[in-house]
Amino acid sequence: MFPTDATLAAFGLFLVRSSALVVAVPLVSKIGFAMYKIALVVVLAGVMYSTCGTPAVEFDGFLDWGLLAIREFLIGLGLAMLLQVALLAARVGGELVGLEMGIQMGAQVDPVSGVSTPLIASYYEEVLIIGLFAVNGHHWIVRGLRESFERAPVGSAYFDLGIVELITTFFREMFSAGLAFVAPIVVLMSLVSLVVGLIARTVPQINVLELSFTLRIAVALVGLVLFAPGLEVLVSVVMDQLDQYTSAFLDLLEA
Repeated sequence: MFPTDATLAAFGLFLVRSSALVVAVPLVSKIGFAMYKIALVVVLAGVMYSTCGTPAVEFDGFLDWGLLAIREFLIGLGLAMLLQVALLAARVGGELVGLEMGIQMGAQVDPVSGVSTPLIASYYEEVLIIGLFAVNGHHWIVRGLRESFERAPVGSAYFDLGIVELITTFFREMFSAGLAFVAPIVVLMSLVSLVVGLIARTVPQINVLELSFTLRIAVALVGLVLFAPGLEVLVSVVMDQLDQYTSAFLDLLEA
């Protein structure tokens, strides 16, 4: 039987939103031990409820509470989706570089998502996650969750479908950021293709396939080292855009 205590019902809604964010957000989803996630969800929900919670939530039966829980789940999932989209910049860049290097065959299976992830894309993504931790990106989880409870309190049925358009726009901007970030390396690899083509025309006795494969990997690795300082710029851009779109996301949640 579902408990009718309003305090327990309100805390349950806090728990739903917090769990949706923690489970789906990339900075936490890589933690393998489930008990850590459960403890983090309970602690976050308890802290948020004690600071900005309302002990009474008006609902009429389990069905009404379930509809409110779906809203809380979608809000938490939307916040996590923003950070997932932010990592798209690194993944897109890694995909392009890996394709130009010709090592897409070295893809590995991501144990979190269960899909095949190219090695270079995984490298860029992990470096970006480390960079987010370095600039206190994990504080974004707590800050965004707290602001969501303050600006979109539990127990309300309001939900703006403009959030879908907002996330779509953010997706487009992060995709563009990923392309712009790896543009120098892609141009460098295009020059390598031009050089290999000229060599093949002037010295046809050379094994072009073997030369191209070796030269592409060597030049790409050198390019990764040379343009590594640019990762700081990428992290800054991602964090600025993430803060901006998180604020816009929360604005749409306010009734």
